Amino acid sequence: MNILTPILVISTLAGFASQAIAVDKQVQAHFDTTSVTGVIANPQKFSRKRISLKGFYSRIGQPYLFLSPAHEEIDDTESAISILLLEPTNNINFMDNCSGNWLEVTGTLIPTVQDVTYRLSYRLAIDKATRLSDYADCFGDTNENE
Repeated sequence: MNILTPILVISTLAGFASQAIAVDKQVQAHFDTTSVTGVIANPQKFSRKRISLKGFYSRIGQPYLFLSPAHEEIDDTESAISILLLEPTNNINFMDNCSGNWLEVTGTLIPTVQDVTYRLSYRLAIDKATRLSDYADCFGDTNENE
């Protein structure tokens, strides 16, 4: 009986894990595509979830995905999503290929705490970015375009 107990517990846990994965995939499919305004309005809904959204990527300065070029011109970061690039080489290619363009980005919304105010904010850690004008990969080698 002691031998069967661990096997039963492991099989039960495996069943729960597979159900949780299936539910998580359904939830991710539901939240897969959204908008900058949707994330700004309700960031908790998308926290730690993989999302895809479109916006205007800043020309210079800090990496933000804005609602429009007009919002970028007045530096309206309250109406923007802060972008986090995890790979330094991606950062160089990303800025060269896609700054000042409309993009579709995909990544995970990460909760962060601001240093001075200790206010909860969010950053989008992206792993895919496409320039909408010609569907070019923003992380691609900059020499490919020449």
